[in-house]
Amino acid sequence: MPAGAVLALWLIGLAVARLAGASLEQVCLGGEIAARYGMALPGGLIGAWGLRRQAYHTIGRERLSLIRPPVRAARVALAAFAVFGGLIGPAAPFFPASWFNQEMLLQTMGIPIPLLRGLCGIVVTYGIVRTLRIFLSEIELWVEGVERRQALASERERIGRELHDGIIQSIFAAGLMLEAAQQGISEDPGMAHSQLQRAIGSLNQTIQDIRRYIFDLRGQMPGDDLETGLTKMLKDFRVNTLLETEFRMEGEDPQALGAERRRHVFQIARETLANVARHAQARRVKVYLKYDTNTMQLRISDDGVGLSALPIDKGHGLRNIRERARLLDGTLDIDSAPDKGLTLTLTVPY
Repeated sequence: MPAGAVLALWLIGLAVARLAGASLEQVCLGGEIAARYGMALPGGLIGAWGLRRQAYHTIGRERLSLIRPPVRAARVALAAFAVFGGLIGPAAPFFPASWFNQEMLLQTMGIPIPLLRGLCGIVVTYGIVRTLRIFLSEIELWVEGVERRQALASERERIGRELHDGIIQSIFAAGLMLEAAQQGISEDPGMAHSQLQRAIGSLNQTIQDIRRYIFDLRGQMPGDDLETGLTKMLKDFRVNTLLETEFRMEGEDPQALGAERRRHVFQIARETLANVARHAQARRVKVYLKYDTNTMQLRISDDGVGLSALPIDKGHGLRNIRERARLLDGTLDIDSAPDKGLTLTLTVPY
Protein backbone atom coordinates (compact mmCIF):
# COMPACT_ATOMS: atom_id res chain seq x y z
CA MET A 1 0.00 0.00 0.00
CA PRO A 2 1.42 3.44 -0.90
CA ALA A 3 2.58 5.64 1.94
CA GLY A 4 0.07 8.32 0.95
CA ALA A 5 -2.82 5.89 1.30
CA VAL A 6 -1.62 4.80 4.74
CA LEU A 7 -1.38 8.42 5.84
CA ALA A 8 -4.87 9.12 4.49
CA LEU A 9 -6.35 6.17 6.38
CA TRP A 10 -4.59 7.27 9.56
CA LEU A 11 -5.95 10.81 9.24
CA ILE A 12 -9.46 9.48 8.58
CA GLY A 13 -9.28 7.23 11.65
CA LEU A 14 -8.00 10.12 13.75
CA ALA A 15 -10.85 12.35 12.58
CA VAL A 16 -13.47 9.67 13.26
CA ALA A 17 -12.08 9.04 16.75
CA ARG A 18 -12.06 12.74 17.57
CA LEU A 19 -15.63 13.13 16.32
CA ALA A 20 -16.65 10.20 18.54
CA GLY A 21 -15.39 12.11 21.57
CA ALA A 22 -12.09 10.28 22.16
CA SER A 23 -9.26 12.31 23.62
CA LEU A 24 -5.95 12.70 21.84
CA GLU A 25 -4.25 10.47 24.45
CA GLN A 26 -6.80 7.71 23.83
CA VAL A 27 -6.32 7.99 20.09
CA CYS A 28 -2.53 7.72 20.44
CA LEU A 29 -2.85 4.77 22.82
CA GLY A 30 -5.19 2.95 20.48
CA GLY A 31 -2.89 3.60 17.54
CA GLU A 32 0.11 2.30 19.47
CA ILE A 33 -1.66 -0.90 20.49
CA ALA A 34 -2.98 -1.42 16.95
CA ALA A 35 0.56 -1.02 15.60
CA ARG A 36 1.86 -3.57 18.11
CA TYR A 37 -0.85 -6.11 17.26
CA GLY A 38 -0.79 -5.43 13.53
CA MET A 39 2.94 -4.97 12.86
CA ALA A 40 5.26 -5.88 15.75
CA LEU A 41 3.56 -9.19 16.59
CA PRO A 42 3.28 -10.61 13.05
CA GLY A 43 6.55 -8.97 12.01
CA GLY A 44 8.52 -10.71 14.76
CA LEU A 45 6.91 -14.09 14.04
CA ILE A 46 7.39 -13.79 10.28
CA GLY A 47 11.00 -12.70 10.79
CA ALA A 48 11.70 -15.73 12.99
CA TRP A 49 10.07 -18.03 10.42
CA GLY A 50 12.01 -16.38 7.60
CA LEU A 51 15.34 -16.89 9.35
CA ARG A 52 14.54 -20.56 9.88
CA ARG A 53 13.56 -21.02 6.24
CA GLN A 54 16.65 -19.18 5.04
CA ALA A 55 18.91 -21.33 7.21
CA TYR A 56 17.42 -24.69 6.26
CA HIS A 57 16.44 -24.19 2.62
CA THR A 58 18.99 -21.76 1.17
CA ILE A 59 22.23 -22.37 3.06
CA GLY A 60 24.15 -25.54 2.24
CA ARG A 61 24.11 -28.35 4.75
CA GLU A 62 27.89 -28.23 5.13
CA ARG A 63 27.66 -24.62 6.41
CA LEU A 64 24.50 -25.07 8.46
CA SER A 65 26.36 -26.32 11.53
CA LEU A 66 28.46 -23.11 11.56
CA ILE A 67 25.59 -20.63 11.47
CA ARG A 68 22.92 -22.63 13.31
CA PRO A 69 23.72 -21.18 16.81
CA PRO A 70 23.63 -17.45 15.86
CA VAL A 71 20.63 -17.91 13.54
CA ARG A 72 18.76 -19.82 16.23
CA ALA A 73 19.55 -17.10 18.77
CA ALA A 74 18.28 -14.38 16.41
CA ARG A 75 15.19 -16.43 15.58
CA VAL A 76 14.27 -17.01 19.24
CA ALA A 77 14.90 -13.34 20.04
CA LEU A 78 12.62 -12.22 17.19
CA ALA A 79 9.86 -14.55 18.38
CA ALA A 80 10.32 -13.24 21.93
CA PHE A 81 10.13 -9.67 20.65
CA ALA A 82 6.86 -10.53 18.92
CA VAL A 83 5.49 -11.37 22.37
CA PHE A 84 7.15 -8.67 24.47
CA GLY A 85 6.97 -5.92 21.86
CA GLY A 86 3.80 -6.85 20.00
CA LEU A 87 1.45 -8.82 22.21
CA ILE A 88 2.35 -7.18 25.52
CA GLY A 89 1.78 -3.44 25.43
CA PRO A 90 0.35 -0.70 27.61
CA ALA A 91 -3.00 -1.21 29.33
CA ALA A 92 -6.11 -0.11 27.40
CA PRO A 93 -9.88 -0.34 27.99
CA PHE A 94 -10.38 -3.16 25.46
CA PHE A 95 -9.39 -6.83 25.17
CA PRO A 96 -6.71 -8.19 25.24
CA ALA A 97 -4.85 -5.04 26.32
CA SER A 98 -7.12 -4.74 29.36
CA TRP A 99 -6.16 -8.21 30.56
CA PHE A 100 -2.62 -8.87 29.26
CA ASN A 101 -0.39 -5.81 29.41
CA GLN A 102 2.99 -4.67 30.64
CA GLU A 103 1.64 -3.01 33.79
CA MET A 104 -0.02 -6.28 34.88
CA LEU A 105 3.18 -8.27 34.38
CA LEU A 106 5.20 -5.68 36.27
CA GLN A 107 2.81 -5.80 39.24
CA THR A 108 2.37 -9.58 39.38
CA MET A 109 5.81 -10.82 38.35
CA GLY A 110 8.07 -7.79 38.71
CA ILE A 111 9.25 -8.08 35.09
CA PRO A 112 10.06 -4.78 33.33
CA ILE A 113 8.94 -5.40 29.75
CA PRO A 114 11.08 -2.61 28.18
CA LEU A 115 14.16 -4.35 29.60
CA LEU A 116 13.14 -7.63 27.96
CA ARG A 117 12.59 -5.83 24.66
CA GLY A 118 16.08 -4.36 24.90
CA LEU A 119 17.55 -7.79 25.58
CA CYS A 120 15.73 -9.16 22.53
CA GLY A 121 17.24 -6.40 20.41
CA ILE A 122 20.73 -7.14 21.71
CA VAL A 123 20.39 -10.86 20.96
CA VAL A 124 18.98 -10.20 17.47
CA THR A 125 21.87 -7.84 16.74
CA TYR A 126 24.42 -10.37 17.97
CA GLY A 127 22.89 -13.22 15.94
CA ILE A 128 22.70 -11.24 12.70
CA VAL A 129 26.20 -9.76 13.04
CA ARG A 130 27.67 -13.16 13.92
CA THR A 131 25.93 -14.76 10.94
CA LEU A 132 27.20 -12.05 8.59
CA ARG A 133 30.75 -12.55 9.88
CA ILE A 134 30.50 -16.29 9.21
CA PHE A 135 29.22 -15.57 5.71
CA LEU A 136 32.10 -13.12 5.16
CA SER A 137 34.68 -15.70 6.24
CA GLU A 138 33.05 -18.28 3.97
CA ILE A 139 33.19 -15.85 1.06
CA GLU A 140 36.88 -15.16 1.75
CA LEU A 141 37.60 -18.92 1.78
CA TRP A 142 35.68 -19.31 -1.47
CA VAL A 143 37.63 -16.47 -3.11
CA GLU A 144 40.93 -18.00 -1.94
CA GLY A 145 39.86 -21.34 -3.39
CA VAL A 146 39.01 -19.73 -6.73
CA GLU A 147 42.34 -17.89 -6.80
CA ARG A 148 44.16 -21.11 -5.90
CA ARG A 149 42.43 -23.00 -8.72
CA GLN A 150 43.17 -20.20 -11.16
CA ALA A 151 46.84 -20.21 -10.16
CA LEU A 152 46.94 -23.99 -10.55
CA ALA A 153 45.30 -23.84 -13.98
CA SER A 154 47.70 -21.10 -15.05
CA GLU A 155 50.66 -23.12 -13.81
CA ARG A 156 49.47 -26.22 -15.67
CA GLU A 157 49.04 -24.19 -18.84
CA ARG A 158 52.54 -22.76 -18.50
CA ILE A 159 54.14 -26.14 -17.83
CA GLY A 160 52.24 -27.75 -20.69
CA ARG A 161 53.36 -25.03 -23.08
CA GLU A 162 56.98 -25.25 -21.95
CA LEU A 163 56.93 -29.04 -22.20
CA HIS A 164 55.64 -28.78 -25.74
CA ASP A 165 57.94 -25.97 -26.83
CA GLY A 166 61.02 -27.17 -24.94
CA ILE A 167 61.34 -30.84 -24.04
CA ILE A 168 59.23 -32.33 -26.84
CA GLN A 169 60.99 -30.21 -29.46
CA SER A 170 64.40 -31.19 -28.03
CA ILE A 171 63.52 -34.89 -28.18
CA PHE A 172 62.24 -34.45 -31.74
CA ALA A 173 65.48 -32.70 -32.74
CA ALA A 174 67.54 -35.48 -31.12
CA GLY A 175 65.54 -38.02 -33.12
CA LEU A 176 66.35 -36.20 -36.36
CA MET A 177 70.05 -36.18 -35.43
CA LEU A 178 69.98 -39.93 -34.79
CA GLU A 179 68.27 -40.56 -38.14
CA ALA A 180 70.91 -38.47 -39.91
CA ALA A 181 73.67 -40.35 -38.08
CA GLN A 182 72.12 -43.69 -39.04
CA GLN A 183 72.03 -42.72 -42.71
CA GLY A 184 75.61 -41.42 -42.70
CA ILE A 185 77.35 -44.25 -40.80
CA SER A 186 78.53 -46.00 -43.95
CA GLU A 187 79.15 -42.91 -46.09
CA ASP A 188 80.60 -40.39 -43.59
CA PRO A 189 81.48 -41.93 -40.19
CA GLY A 190 82.91 -38.65 -38.93
CA MET A 191 79.68 -36.79 -39.61
CA ALA A 192 77.69 -39.64 -38.04
CA HIS A 193 79.88 -39.51 -34.93
CA SER A 194 79.37 -35.75 -34.68
CA GLN A 195 75.62 -36.17 -35.02
CA LEU A 196 75.62 -38.83 -32.29
CA GLN A 197 77.54 -36.53 -29.94
CA ARG A 198 75.10 -33.71 -30.60
CA ALA A 199 72.14 -36.04 -30.01
CA ILE A 200 73.67 -37.26 -26.74
CA GLY A 201 74.24 -33.69 -25.59
CA SER A 202 70.67 -32.74 -26.49
CA LEU A 203 69.25 -35.74 -24.62
CA ASN A 204 71.41 -34.99 -21.56
CA GLN A 205 70.10 -31.44 -21.54
CA THR A 206 66.56 -32.76 -21.88
CA ILE A 207 67.12 -35.03 -18.87
CA GLN A 208 68.24 -32.02 -16.83
CA ASP A 209 65.16 -30.08 -17.96
CA ILE A 210 62.89 -32.98 -16.97
CA ARG A 211 64.51 -33.09 -13.53
CA ARG A 212 63.86 -29.39 -13.12
CA TYR A 213 60.23 -29.82 -14.10
CA ILE A 214 59.89 -32.67 -11.60
CA PHE A 215 61.16 -30.29 -8.93
CA ASP A 216 58.76 -27.61 -10.15
CA LEU A 217 55.77 -29.97 -10.13
CA ARG A 218 56.18 -31.22 -6.57
CA GLY A 219 53.21 -29.44 -5.03
CA GLN A 220 53.22 -30.93 -1.53
CA MET A 221 54.20 -28.47 1.15
CA PRO A 222 57.62 -29.68 2.38
CA GLY A 223 57.81 -29.68 6.16
CA ASP A 224 55.87 -28.31 9.08
CA ASP A 225 57.78 -25.03 9.35
CA LEU A 226 59.60 -22.73 6.99
CA GLU A 227 63.10 -23.75 8.06
CA THR A 228 62.48 -27.49 7.59
CA GLY A 229 60.55 -26.99 4.38
CA LEU A 230 63.09 -24.68 2.76
CA THR A 231 65.95 -26.97 3.78
CA LYS A 232 64.28 -29.95 2.09
CA MET A 233 63.39 -27.83 -0.92
CA LEU A 234 67.00 -26.71 -1.38
CA LYS A 235 68.22 -30.29 -1.00
CA ASP A 236 65.89 -31.45 -3.79
CA PHE A 237 66.88 -28.43 -5.87
CA ARG A 238 70.59 -29.23 -5.49
CA VAL A 239 70.07 -32.89 -6.46
CA ASN A 240 67.95 -32.07 -9.51
CA THR A 241 69.95 -29.11 -10.85
CA LEU A 242 73.51 -29.77 -9.55
CA LEU A 243 73.74 -26.12 -8.48
CA GLU A 244 75.42 -25.06 -5.24
CA THR A 245 73.00 -23.95 -2.54
CA GLU A 246 73.31 -22.15 0.78
CA PHE A 247 70.65 -21.67 3.45
CA ARG A 248 70.87 -19.31 6.40
CA MET A 249 68.30 -18.36 9.03
CA GLU A 250 68.23 -15.54 11.57
CA GLY A 251 65.84 -15.23 14.50
CA GLU A 252 63.31 -17.66 15.92
CA ASP A 253 60.14 -18.81 14.23
CA PRO A 254 57.17 -17.46 16.25
CA GLN A 255 54.79 -19.79 14.37
CA ALA A 256 52.74 -16.73 13.47
CA LEU A 257 52.09 -17.81 9.88
CA GLY A 258 49.20 -20.21 9.35
CA ALA A 259 49.38 -23.26 7.10
CA GLU A 260 47.83 -21.46 4.12
CA ARG A 261 50.25 -18.51 4.35
CA ARG A 262 53.23 -20.86 4.73
CA ARG A 263 52.06 -22.66 1.60
CA HIS A 264 52.18 -19.38 -0.35
CA VAL A 265 55.71 -18.69 0.94
CA PHE A 266 56.84 -22.18 -0.10
CA GLN A 267 55.33 -21.75 -3.57
CA ILE A 268 57.04 -18.37 -4.00
CA ALA A 269 60.37 -19.97 -3.09
CA ARG A 270 59.69 -22.93 -5.41
CA GLU A 271 58.73 -20.70 -8.34
CA THR A 272 61.80 -18.52 -7.82
CA LEU A 273 64.14 -21.51 -7.68
CA ALA A 274 62.49 -23.01 -10.75
CA ASN A 275 63.10 -19.78 -12.68
CA VAL A 276 66.73 -19.80 -11.55
CA ALA A 277 67.14 -23.38 -12.78
CA ARG A 278 65.49 -22.72 -16.13
CA HIS A 279 66.77 -19.29 -17.10
CA ALA A 280 69.38 -17.74 -14.81
CA GLN A 281 72.46 -19.78 -15.92
CA ALA A 282 73.58 -19.55 -12.31
CA ARG A 283 76.08 -21.65 -10.41
CA ARG A 284 75.06 -20.78 -6.87
CA VAL A 285 71.82 -19.95 -5.05
CA LYS A 286 71.51 -18.45 -1.55
CA VAL A 287 68.36 -18.49 0.57
CA TYR A 288 68.13 -16.29 3.65
CA LEU A 289 65.23 -16.49 6.12
CA LYS A 290 64.87 -13.81 8.81
CA TYR A 291 62.32 -13.47 11.60
CA ASP A 292 61.71 -10.02 13.09
CA THR A 293 59.23 -8.90 15.72
CA ASN A 294 56.42 -8.14 13.27
CA THR A 295 57.60 -9.52 9.92
CA MET A 296 59.15 -12.49 8.21
CA GLN A 297 61.64 -11.90 5.39
CA LEU A 298 62.67 -14.39 2.70
CA ARG A 299 65.56 -13.48 0.39
CA ILE A 300 66.66 -15.63 -2.56
CA SER A 301 69.70 -14.60 -4.62
CA ASP A 302 71.72 -16.15 -7.43
CA ASP A 303 74.86 -15.34 -9.44
CA GLY A 304 73.25 -15.73 -12.86
CA VAL A 305 72.67 -13.47 -15.83
CA GLY A 306 70.18 -11.17 -14.12
CA LEU A 307 66.60 -10.20 -14.79
CA SER A 308 67.24 -8.50 -18.15
CA ALA A 309 68.13 -11.84 -19.72
CA LEU A 310 65.20 -13.73 -18.20
CA PRO A 311 61.83 -14.20 -19.92
CA ILE A 312 59.81 -14.40 -16.71
CA ASP A 313 58.29 -10.94 -17.20
CA LYS A 314 56.63 -12.31 -20.33
CA GLY A 315 55.32 -15.45 -18.68
CA HIS A 316 53.48 -16.55 -15.61
CA GLY A 317 56.42 -17.00 -13.22
CA LEU A 318 56.82 -13.50 -11.84
CA ARG A 319 53.09 -12.86 -12.16
CA ASN A 320 52.31 -15.85 -9.94
CA ILE A 321 54.94 -14.72 -7.42
CA ARG A 322 53.49 -11.21 -7.23
CA GLU A 323 49.96 -12.57 -6.88
CA ARG A 324 50.97 -14.81 -3.99
CA ALA A 325 52.78 -11.89 -2.32
CA ARG A 326 49.57 -9.88 -2.62
CA LEU A 327 47.57 -12.69 -1.01
CA LEU A 328 50.06 -12.62 1.87
CA ASP A 329 49.62 -8.83 2.28
CA GLY A 330 53.39 -8.70 1.80
CA THR A 331 55.86 -6.71 -0.28
CA LEU A 332 58.05 -8.07 -3.06
CA ASP A 333 61.33 -6.42 -4.08
CA ILE A 334 63.47 -7.58 -7.01
CA ASP A 335 67.02 -6.30 -7.43
CA SER A 336 68.95 -7.31 -10.52
CA ALA A 337 71.71 -6.23 -12.86
CA PRO A 338 73.07 -7.83 -16.06
CA ASP A 339 75.54 -10.62 -15.26
CA LYS A 340 75.27 -9.85 -11.54
CA GLY A 341 72.43 -12.15 -10.67
CA LEU A 342 69.06 -11.51 -9.14
CA THR A 343 67.88 -11.01 -5.55
CA LEU A 344 64.23 -11.47 -4.65
CA THR A 345 63.10 -10.26 -1.21
CA LEU A 346 59.69 -11.13 0.21
CA THR A 347 58.53 -9.39 3.41
CA VAL A 348 55.40 -10.75 5.09
CA PRO A 349 53.73 -9.18 8.16
CA TYR A 350 52.41 -11.44 10.90
